[in-house]
Amino acid sequence: VLNEEQLEAEYKLFLNSGDKPNYYKSDEEIRSVLPILREKMLEAKSLAELNEFADAYLVECAYAHYKRGRIIRKYTNMYDLAINYEKWAIRYKKDYFSAWYQIAVCYESQGNYEEAVKAFEQICLILDKKFKDHLLSPIEIEYLYKAVVGVARIEQDGLGNIYRAEAYRNLAKEVIKEV
Repeated sequence: VLNEEQLEAEYKLFLNSGDKPNYYKSDEEIRSVLPILREKMLEAKSLAELNEFADAYLVECAYAHYKRGRIIRKYTNMYDLAINYEKWAIRYKKDYFSAWYQIAVCYESQGNYEEAVKAFEQICLILDKKFKDHLLSPIEIEYLYKAVVGVARIEQDGLGNIYRAEAYRNLAKEVIKEV
């Protein structure tokens, strides 16, 4: 069960994210729904009630699905459900690398290393061109680095492939040079 402190922390992250959900076309539209969102979040007695509200207000919102998946993973460890929400986020925003990261973390937590590697590699594919052109933002560098290190860790510790692990560690060194 989510407590008020956890919901408040997630709500503050939502407010400060700077990532406009796809469904809302302007800052004004987002601002108009935020007070309602906060009120409903605090009134919700269960995750089911929270989801019911989100379904009504944030149906086509990639960011809302991402946040729901992240909260579910972080506070309930219901990885399959979290993965489903992250996949919905990706349906609305194909290059949503932070949603791919959440998927990878879920799969790794479940011990599904092959799928975790695939999800981490999706981040690499999404950010590859910008990386090669030295155009990554700081958050993109962070996610690319975490993805590359994640693959290296899983390849070595989970799958026993030291050669692929070494190749990804070398790539991590290249990514860190972007900082």
